[in-house]
Amino acid sequence: MKQITIIIALLLSVSFMQAQNKKEEKLEKVRAQKIAFLTQKMNLSPDEAQVFWPVYNEFSTQKKELNKKKREAMVELKQKWDTATDAQKEAVADQMIAFRMEEAKLDQSYHAQFKDVLPIDKVLKLYHAELQFKNYLMKQIRSSSKERAPRADRPDRPDRPKRSDKATPSN
Repeated sequence: MKQITIIIALLLSVSFMQAQNKKEEKLEKVRAQKIAFLTQKMNLSPDEAQVFWPVYNEFSTQKKELNKKKREAMVELKQKWDTATDAQKEAVADQMIAFRMEEAKLDQSYHAQFKDVLPIDKVLKLYHAELQFKNYLMKQIRSSSKERAPRADRPDRPDRPKRSDKATPSN
């Protein structure tokens, strides 16, 4: 019996690691697509790319950390929703606004840095290309979720229009 438990635990941990690796591979693929997409849309020269990407990567890392804190606060509230007091809920709501303000300060700070390393035309192209890439990813997610069978706990939504367009990055 003890051996079976050990074998099951090993199989579960191997399965978990494989799932984690697949998730990391997908995230890395998206990062690579984003780099290629932004570089192409911004028409970065090799010299510009050399000074821009370290700044942008630092910006992305800080934004990712901020979003992680925001998600953790929301998950914690969701877990305690039924027992949370109005004062606790208000504190989380205030914290969400504080996260938005911190994100705006981060955007403002890196906007200045982007202007230091790139011409303003390319900074504007960056902002536009980021939006295009985000829209492209959302279309990809929508189309892949429609290809999967509907989950039992989330019935099909007849009130939403069906989309048949295939997701591709647009200009």
